[in-house]
Amino acid sequence: MHQALAPEAERMIAEWLLNNDLPFYLESNEGLFASPGFENKAQDALKKYIQGKNPTKDVSKAHAIDVLLSYLKASPKQTVAFGDAKIDIPMFEYCATSVAMENAGQETKTAADLVTTDVNDDGLWNGFKMIGVI
Repeated sequence: MHQALAPEAERMIAEWLLNNDLPFYLESNEGLFASPGFENKAQDALKKYIQGKNPTKDVSKAHAIDVLLSYLKASPKQTVAFGDAKIDIPMFEYCATSVAMENAGQETKTAADLVTTDVNDDGLWNGFKMIGVI
């Protein structure tokens, strides 16, 4: 279930992060926002994330999907995962079908059932066509 934040709440969150000198990247319905210097300050954390080194123990996309499926009373047999980073591999292993983007690293592609075109070359669209959704 998608829950939207009011633009005022988004501003309050961004201001709190800025006031505490915490780099942030916020995706919202209102747009994409990043703190000044985010690219430089967050580089090490982003590299670890992309390499599949999740600093939060026992938290993964697979776990998030499991929690959602439990809430929906649905089965992993009804799932498709799309990803382009090593951190997506546990999600690939959990879901019934997995699709890696062409821009993913070789380890991620090998872990996937299918490989679609690059994310910037209509990869999601082409992946949905590959699995028969469209």
